[in-house]
Amino acid sequence: MFLKHLATQLRLIFRHAKPGKAWAGASLLLLVLGQAVAELALTGTVSLLGVAMASPESLGRFTWLHRMLALFPLAEHHASQPTGMLTIVLLLVVIGSIVKNALTAVTTYFQTRYGQAVAADLGHSLFRAYLSSPYLWHLSQNTAELSSVLSFRTFTALYVVSVLRLVTQITIGCCLLAGALLFATEAAGIVIGLSALCAAFIYRFARTRVSWLGKNGVRLNKGATRIGLSALQGIREVLIYRQQDAFLSQYTQQIDELGKNQAKAQTYAPMPMWVLEPVGVCTLLGALLYMISVDMPLGRLTGTLTLLAAMAWRLLPCMNKTVTELISLHSQRHYVDTFLQRLREMPPLEAWSTPQALPFTRDFRMRGVRFRYPSANADALDAIDIDIPKGKMIGVVGPSGAGKSTLIGILTGLLEPTDGELLVDGARMTPERLAAWSRNIGYVPQSPYLLDASLAENVAFSQWGRPIDRELVLQCCRMAAMDFLEQLPDGIDTLIGERGMRLSGGQMQRVAIARALYCKPEIIVFDEATSALDSATEDAIQKTILALRETMTLVIIAHRLSTVEQCDTVYWLNGGRVSASGAPGDVLPAYRAALKQGREPVAAQ
Repeated sequence: MFLKHLATQLRLIFRHAKPGKAWAGASLLLLVLGQAVAELALTGTVSLLGVAMASPESLGRFTWLHRMLALFPLAEHHASQPTGMLTIVLLLVVIGSIVKNALTAVTTYFQTRYGQAVAADLGHSLFRAYLSSPYLWHLSQNTAELSSVLSFRTFTALYVVSVLRLVTQITIGCCLLAGALLFATEAAGIVIGLSALCAAFIYRFARTRVSWLGKNGVRLNKGATRIGLSALQGIREVLIYRQQDAFLSQYTQQIDELGKNQAKAQTYAPMPMWVLEPVGVCTLLGALLYMISVDMPLGRLTGTLTLLAAMAWRLLPCMNKTVTELISLHSQRHYVDTFLQRLREMPPLEAWSTPQALPFTRDFRMRGVRFRYPSANADALDAIDIDIPKGKMIGVVGPSGAGKSTLIGILTGLLEPTDGELLVDGARMTPERLAAWSRNIGYVPQSPYLLDASLAENVAFSQWGRPIDRELVLQCCRMAAMDFLEQLPDGIDTLIGERGMRLSGGQMQRVAIARALYCKPEIIVFDEATSALDSATEDAIQKTILALRETMTLVIIAHRLSTVEQCDTVYWLNGGRVSASGAPGDVLPAYRAALKQGREPVAAQ
């Protein structure tokens, strides 16, 4: 069952890794075979050393040794003396040790690098899937959990490395077993059989417990991440409502349980060494008693026991590492399962292209547009007809839940209508044209997302990763009436802090306006951009908006009616429908009257 699960996991891992990774992993077997041969050679030379120290003259029965020495006349000359032979054998042990450890170091490096490379491929695949997923999918996700699962790629690297190390130890073990059984079949069978039974018992004892601890670790890790991110992302409210103790208590409880969980899991890891080492010594005693019982000659008994001791010296750590890697696989499998499950659950990747902006010369229209969220019982938008002529300033008003945010989602290309059609200059929008249309849009939200970076980097967000056009940044700052630049210590290179903590609300909105302008849009959407500002700051932002109407199309979503009084056309949304549309002088008085009389229903989304 475990082997089947392991094979399934490896297939999924290599399916999402870059092509050729499976063959690259197979090529590492050459290093593993070299390491196994070096281990066997070192074990043989150590057993020779034991024989040479106990009875140098008995080395005469090793004809292959004399044939090898015959290739080196100087060595053959010294081999005629007992001390010379002892020196030569010890020199072979030194050479074998150097070669074995050098191969071990090289194999360990390439196995670890390979595991990290595979994990990087999977992390790339999952993060790309996150970024490629539709906005509607993100609305139903928990950011802390997405981040936590993304970090599980490190466990995937450990998992792949554990598999490679397991293969290495099995290969080395097989070589050592073959050598032991070839030269001392019966005695080696006793040592190997008893040690293998003990190793199997340890594995069966530990695997269920370690597997449960791994599953519990995934749960606790997600919980700690969720609490930590929630507190840090909402630190203002946490401080205002004095909820530090509550969040700290929950976080501490999670990490304390996680610590206990990890301590238990790591206690099982060295268990094979604690048990197999004394068992191995006992089996050597058993082999000795067996050889004495069958009246084995003393010279042969000494040589066989020396060989078995040398084999046990290398074989017991090999068995220990084999069981340890098996236990590690059980410990990591639930992290890997969670990571791979998330990869399987991801929606199909959307095109990763960046099309040219769709030409826009006359108007953008919505005709009979409907939209319903997957878990909703009613349409958020119902038969919407809206016209946005180029160069005009369009306002949209309505109570909370009227469908304004959904309308913006469709206008900006984040959401696709459930029914109806979108038209640009009379041509119907296709998914490909919708991606190109979104290149025309600049967006100014109520609470803009600002990076923990310089002001220039925030303004140039739409061209992230490319060289910043500093002149264009300054031009956009002037157009956004950013009159506070001179107050910043480093101008546009000033670091503004995470989420713009070093800026006021009005300054953050001006940065968002400059950001929208940097991508040279044809339409700028202001989504409740002034609703969180005081009256004086709102007036200043309003003047900035009015200055922009001379050069581009504006769409303004607003609660405050003063924000849309200067628009060319105002749409009144109510319950996902357009209740009225027309000039502000015609629509806004009726809307104000409805508000005063309390006749404005709140739509269900």
